[in-house]
Formats: sequence, C-alpha cells, structure tokens
Amino acid sequence: PPLPPPRRSPPSRPLHLTPDAISVRTAVPVIHDEPIALLRLSVFHPRAAPDLADRFVARSCEVLHDRRRRGAVCLVATAEPELPTDRTSLPPVVQDARRRRRDPRRSRRVLARSGLGGEAVVGSLEISSHEFYGTALGRQRRRGRVVYVTEVAVAPRARRHGVGTKLFKALEKLARQRGVETLYLHVDRWNEAAVALYAKCGFVEADPMVAAHLMFTKALDLHDRSRGKVHVLLYKDLEEATLLDPKEEEDEEEDLGEQEQEAGTMGFDFS
Repeated sequence: PPLPPPRRSPPSRPLHLTPDAISVRTAVPVIHDEPIALLRLSVFHPRAAPDLADRFVARSCEVLHDRRRRGAVCLVATAEPELPTDRTSLPPVVQDARRRRRDPRRSRRVLARSGLGGEAVVGSLEISSHEFYGTALGRQRRRGRVVYVTEVAVAPRARRHGVGTKLFKALEKLARQRGVETLYLHVDRWNEAAVALYAKCGFVEADPMVAAHLMFTKALDLHDRSRGKVHVLLYKDLEEATLLDPKEEEDEEEDLGEQEQEAGTMGFDFS
C-alpha cells in the first residue's frame, strides 16, 4: 500500500496585538539573549534542521554578548498578547528549539528576575557604531554622531501590528536624546516588506556614486551580488549632519583609537 503523506506541523497562528500592548526597551543581558536568538531563528532560518537550529541559537547568544562588549545595544519589542493555549502558536522551528533547550526551573528563574511575566519578545534590532571605525564614512563624522542599525527582526506571527514602526520610533527618540545625527542601515532591495518599513520610517537611499558609501558597504562585505541579494545603504538624518574637515578627521581618528582601546563602547548609553 502507498505510504501515508508525512505529517506537517500546522502553521503558526498570528498574535492578536494592539499598539498599546507593545512596549520597547533595552534588552537585558542574558535574560533577553535566548528569546532574541529564537526570534532571529524564526525570521532568518525558519526551516533550519534541528542541529543547525541549536547551533544558530547558541552562536547568536555568543554574538550578542560579544557585540555588547564592543558597545552594541539591542532593543526589544515585547507584548502581552492573547496567546493560544497550544504550542502551535510558535513557528515549528522555534517549538523544536525551545523543547530541546527547555529547563523549567531556569525558565521560572529567568521570568522572575526579568519581571516579564508572560510577555513575548516580538521584535528586536541592534544599534552600534564600531562598523564605522576605520572607514571614510566614519572619519567624516564625530564619534557618536552616526549609528548603524542591524539585525532588524519582527516575529512572523506579529507582523502587520506596528512592531517595526514602534521599534524605530523608540530608537529615534533615544538617538536624539544622545545627540546622534544620522542613522544608517542596509537593506536587500528585493525585500519589499523591509524596504516599505524603512521608507515609512523616513529612510532614503544613500548616493551609491559617493565613494565613502560604496566603501562602507564593501567594508561590511555586503557588496557581493552573486549571493542573490542587492544590499542598498539607507540613511536618515535626525539633525543636520556635522562633517569634519581633514585636520579634524585626523584628530578624531586618533581619539577614537584611544577610546576604543580603553572602553570599546559607542561613547553613549541607550539604556
């Protein structure tokens, strides 16, 4: 007799969110690391095999820790949604990863320490400035005046609820408070949802003919189109950009090198 068709995991159900139910905060080290890693798994590798999923989550936690030491800050969007009682509310790859990593005692301790209760991490992004070190784009600006945005992720089941917009509004508010003049990020031109979100948030394409823009993209290894993606550099000016003259650029580069050796931070705190 013919073999029965393989069982398929049911699709994850969308969350029932309202804008008031979403809050954005600075991620708490250790406490938020695994939820952020699981979120990224569901967004960037939704069909990962079990062993790859486990390695991805573990490596993501290590990278979060390493980037935080270099000054990066992660913002998380959390919510208290109407969660279905069954586990199919989560993408299958996340269900499996959580099941393999589950420690009920640890979960209770983490929730108690974080005060998160039943909140879910439904979005995140990272901000940093070390990407500009040693680049022409970075040398043109004073330290802390430019910030790079990366690892923007919104849970598939929480999309179309304003999570991304709320993340960027919070980022913009904090950046203005700290004197940041310009936000930069890269986007895959064919990622229509991301392109639409960034346009809605006021980002525009940087002139690709400007050498500093092209070299910055190359410095991040995002210029290779053979991978099937076309990364475009976008920016948003929060204040009028302050450009350094050549002598100021040299002084700033020296000061930045000393500061990086001493602290390795952005020079300001988003928390």
